[in-house]
Amino acid sequence: MAEFTGGCACQAIRYVCTGTPKVSVLCHCRDCQHASGSACIAAVIVDSTTLRFTTGEPQYYATQTDEGHTKRQGFCPECGSPLVVRITESSRIVAITVGSFDDPSWFRPTADMWVSKAQPWDYLDPTREQHPTAYQRR
Repeated sequence: MAEFTGGCACQAIRYVCTGTPKVSVLCHCRDCQHASGSACIAAVIVDSTTLRFTTGEPQYYATQTDEGHTKRQGFCPECGSPLVVRITESSRIVAITVGSFDDPSWFRPTADMWVSKAQPWDYLDPTREQHPTAYQRR
Protein backbone atom coordinates (compact mmCIF):
# COMPACT_ATOMS: atom_id res chain seq x y z
CA MET A 1 0.00 0.00 0.00
CA ALA A 2 1.84 3.07 -1.25
CA GLU A 3 -0.85 5.64 -0.48
CA PHE A 4 -4.25 5.68 1.17
CA THR A 5 -6.81 8.30 2.09
CA GLY A 6 -9.48 8.70 4.69
CA GLY A 7 -11.34 10.97 7.02
CA CYS A 8 -14.11 11.26 9.54
CA ALA A 9 -17.77 10.31 9.05
CA CYS A 10 -18.92 13.89 8.37
CA GLN A 11 -15.96 14.61 6.02
CA ALA A 12 -14.89 17.71 8.01
CA ILE A 13 -11.45 16.10 8.33
CA ARG A 14 -9.61 14.42 5.46
CA TYR A 15 -6.11 12.98 5.25
CA VAL A 16 -3.68 11.29 2.91
CA CYS A 17 -0.99 8.86 4.04
CA THR A 18 1.92 8.12 1.72
CA GLY A 19 3.71 5.65 3.97
CA THR A 20 3.66 1.90 4.09
CA PRO A 21 2.30 0.69 7.44
CA LYS A 22 4.96 -0.61 9.82
CA VAL A 23 2.39 -2.91 11.43
CA SER A 24 -1.37 -3.55 11.35
CA VAL A 25 -2.81 -4.05 14.82
CA LEU A 26 -5.91 -4.56 16.90
CA CYS A 27 -5.51 -2.61 20.15
CA HIS A 28 -7.49 -3.93 23.11
CA CYS A 29 -6.50 -1.26 25.69
CA ARG A 30 -9.32 0.34 27.69
CA ASP A 31 -8.79 3.72 26.00
CA CYS A 32 -9.36 2.15 22.57
CA GLN A 33 -12.36 0.24 23.90
CA HIS A 34 -13.85 3.52 25.11
CA ALA A 35 -13.00 5.38 21.88
CA SER A 36 -14.48 2.65 19.67
CA GLY A 37 -17.41 1.69 21.86
CA SER A 38 -16.34 -1.90 21.22
CA ALA A 39 -13.70 -4.49 22.06
CA CYS A 40 -10.78 -2.87 20.24
CA ILE A 41 -9.64 -0.44 17.58
CA ALA A 42 -8.11 -1.62 14.32
CA ALA A 43 -5.19 0.58 13.28
CA VAL A 44 -2.06 0.83 11.19
CA ILE A 45 1.11 2.35 12.57
CA VAL A 46 2.98 4.59 10.16
CA ASP A 47 5.83 7.09 10.19
CA SER A 48 4.25 10.37 11.33
CA THR A 49 5.89 12.32 8.48
CA THR A 50 3.83 10.35 5.94
CA LEU A 51 0.44 11.49 7.30
CA ARG A 52 -0.95 14.83 6.12
CA PHE A 53 -4.34 16.31 6.97
CA THR A 54 -5.74 17.92 3.82
CA THR A 55 -8.98 19.28 5.31
CA GLY A 56 -9.50 20.16 8.96
CA GLU A 57 -7.51 18.96 11.96
CA PRO A 58 -8.41 16.50 14.70
CA GLN A 59 -9.07 17.60 18.23
CA TYR A 60 -7.00 15.68 20.78
CA TYR A 61 -7.88 14.11 24.09
CA ALA A 62 -4.82 13.30 26.24
CA THR A 63 -4.58 10.41 28.69
CA GLN A 64 -1.79 8.62 30.52
CA THR A 65 -0.99 5.08 29.45
CA ASP A 66 -0.39 2.30 31.96
CA GLU A 67 3.30 2.72 31.11
CA GLY A 68 3.25 6.43 32.04
CA HIS A 69 3.34 7.88 28.52
CA THR A 70 1.03 10.60 27.25
CA LYS A 71 -1.37 9.26 24.64
CA ARG A 72 -3.22 11.76 22.46
CA GLN A 73 -6.34 10.40 20.76
CA GLY A 74 -7.35 12.48 17.75
CA PHE A 75 -11.00 12.68 16.79
CA CYS A 76 -13.32 14.87 14.75
CA PRO A 77 -14.85 17.59 16.96
CA GLU A 78 -17.95 17.62 14.73
CA CYS A 79 -18.92 13.94 14.44
CA GLY A 80 -16.66 12.31 17.06
CA SER A 81 -15.02 9.81 14.69
CA PRO A 82 -11.74 8.44 16.10
CA LEU A 83 -8.94 9.11 13.60
CA VAL A 84 -5.44 8.85 15.07
CA VAL A 85 -3.50 8.01 18.21
CA ARG A 86 -0.17 9.62 19.03
CA ILE A 87 2.16 8.72 21.89
CA THR A 88 4.00 11.91 22.85
CA GLU A 89 7.23 10.07 23.64
CA SER A 90 7.11 8.30 20.23
CA SER A 91 6.54 11.32 18.02
CA ARG A 92 7.95 9.58 14.94
CA ILE A 93 4.95 7.25 14.65
CA VAL A 94 1.19 7.62 14.53
CA ALA A 95 -1.60 5.04 14.58
CA ILE A 96 -4.39 5.65 12.06
CA THR A 97 -7.76 4.01 12.72
CA VAL A 98 -8.93 1.63 10.00
CA GLY A 99 -12.53 2.80 10.39
CA SER A 100 -11.44 6.16 8.99
CA PHE A 101 -9.98 4.68 5.75
CA ASP A 102 -11.84 5.39 2.51
CA ASP A 103 -11.17 1.74 1.60
CA PRO A 104 -10.58 -0.44 4.67
CA SER A 105 -10.83 -3.70 2.69
CA TRP A 106 -7.05 -4.08 2.36
CA PHE A 107 -6.41 -4.10 6.12
CA ARG A 108 -5.18 -7.41 7.57
CA PRO A 109 -4.23 -7.35 11.26
CA THR A 110 -0.89 -8.99 12.02
CA ALA A 111 -0.81 -8.40 15.78
CA ASP A 112 -3.01 -7.88 18.83
CA MET A 113 -1.74 -5.49 21.49
CA TRP A 114 -2.87 -4.91 25.06
CA VAL A 115 -4.32 -8.42 25.13
CA SER A 116 -4.04 -8.20 28.92
CA LYS A 117 -6.98 -5.75 28.73
CA ALA A 118 -8.99 -7.72 26.13
CA GLN A 119 -12.55 -8.56 27.09
CA PRO A 120 -13.18 -12.26 27.84
CA TRP A 121 -15.78 -12.45 25.06
CA ASP A 122 -13.42 -10.97 22.43
CA TYR A 123 -11.88 -13.45 19.97
CA LEU A 124 -8.09 -13.28 19.72
CA ASP A 125 -6.83 -15.09 16.63
CA PRO A 126 -3.96 -17.35 17.77
CA THR A 127 -2.22 -16.98 14.38
CA ARG A 128 -1.46 -13.29 15.08
CA GLU A 129 1.33 -11.97 17.30
CA GLN A 130 -0.01 -11.43 20.83
CA HIS A 131 1.41 -8.59 22.95
CA PRO A 132 0.25 -8.36 26.60
CA THR A 133 0.86 -4.59 26.59
CA ALA A 134 2.08 -2.18 23.91
CA TYR A 135 3.33 -3.50 20.57
CA GLN A 136 6.96 -4.58 20.68
CA ARG A 137 8.62 -5.26 17.33
CA ARG A 138 9.91 -8.85 17.30
